[in-house]
Amino acid sequence: MIIFGSIILLIWYWLIEHIKFSSTMLLMGFVLFSWWGGQYRFQHYLPNTKQIPYDTNIEFSGLVIKPPNTDGANQKLYISSNKFPGYVYIKTFPYPEYHYGDFLTVRCKLMQPKPFTTFAFDKYLARYGVLSICQQAKINLNQTNQGNWLMRTLYNIRTVLRQRVRLLWPEPAAGLILGIVLGVQDDLFADISANFRTTGTVHILVVSGMHVVIIAQVLTKVFSKVLSRKKVFIVIVLVLSAFSVITGLAASVIRASFMGVLPLLATIVGRKRTLHYSLALVAAIIVLYNPYILKYDVGFQLSFLATLGIIYLQPLTQRWCKWLPSLFEIKETLTTTLAAMLTTTPLIISVFGTFSLVAPVANLIVVPVSNIILFAGVGILGVSIISINLTEYLAYILWLIIKVTLYIVAWLANLPLALIQNIVVPNWVIIFSFCLIIIYIIWNIKKSSNTALS
Repeated sequence: MIIFGSIILLIWYWLIEHIKFSSTMLLMGFVLFSWWGGQYRFQHYLPNTKQIPYDTNIEFSGLVIKPPNTDGANQKLYISSNKFPGYVYIKTFPYPEYHYGDFLTVRCKLMQPKPFTTFAFDKYLARYGVLSICQQAKINLNQTNQGNWLMRTLYNIRTVLRQRVRLLWPEPAAGLILGIVLGVQDDLFADISANFRTTGTVHILVVSGMHVVIIAQVLTKVFSKVLSRKKVFIVIVLVLSAFSVITGLAASVIRASFMGVLPLLATIVGRKRTLHYSLALVAAIIVLYNPYILKYDVGFQLSFLATLGIIYLQPLTQRWCKWLPSLFEIKETLTTTLAAMLTTTPLIISVFGTFSLVAPVANLIVVPVSNIILFAGVGILGVSIISINLTEYLAYILWLIIKVTLYIVAWLANLPLALIQNIVVPNWVIIFSFCLIIIYIIWNIKKSSNTALS
């Protein structure tokens, strides 16, 4: 609801600035219309589940719609069938391996997803159209290489790159590179993932809005000396587009790219004052397309809040960090991280009940290194296509950097009180925190508007 309110408020400012109506009447009408439209879209987003034969043994054929997720013990499949609406979720053995575009015949007991005690598992699946679960599934492979040819080609390229990463680097370096470069989370060891969560740096393992912003800032610093602002923006758009393609056009990557590139866009075109309109428009389009992510997708919520923090709170954190050196982008990295933390921390505490005390220090170290891993990893993979022998020494140097980074993250994660867990905060405290953030943002917008007019 906080994010919904933020989107409404940002669009409201655009309306009252461009249309001469009573601001109170305009706000009331806009809120009522948006509330009604949002409720209608939310209720009609999913198909009617009455057509699905739950609690019955059934046989159906369907297509694997995305690369399966594996954790070593299980393989998680998402199947599309013409027999009933929605996608089917199947957890099966790791072998034989299935792939996007495989056409399968499945015999199983079809069940309706149920929420857990502390986790709305049914809504988590429903946000991307998964309405059924197969239990005790028996699977037969009928055909391969079906489905959309473009997506099949992208996923095949992703598979080739995944194999090449494993050839160039040993574990756990390969798992970390796969997470940062390709967005693959399956190959990272559980204890390493836990260390990143403890130190508040897990966002580097997924493509988030903050991740994209930092990448864009690095590219800006590199190319702004030789290219104009608009050409720099074109370079960044091309890089992010290529990155989205490499990751298989994952919805989370595309969403983060849209959200993360906004702060840079305003700087390049010289219209920071209208940035909140663009942010509200992008968020509104994303939510209109898939309303379930507004309530049930924490990743979207964190991306939106992080981008909001970077846009409006980074000037504040820059004043706090004047004493830091600009060498190696230390100041820029820390101020960006702190700005994102200010807006995302209330949500993290509310949803996960945790708070990392070492996050600022860990991000100061890990975020610049993650950029090195990203750009160096992509470069080494590109060179390896020509000759893998040329990349051996470069891959070894990157392996040493990763090894040192993992050691530092593990050391920070094992510090006493590195992560405060099981935090229980009253809802009014979380709401009050977001109200303060919204008030500051509104004040910031008004201040910028007054400065521009004077």
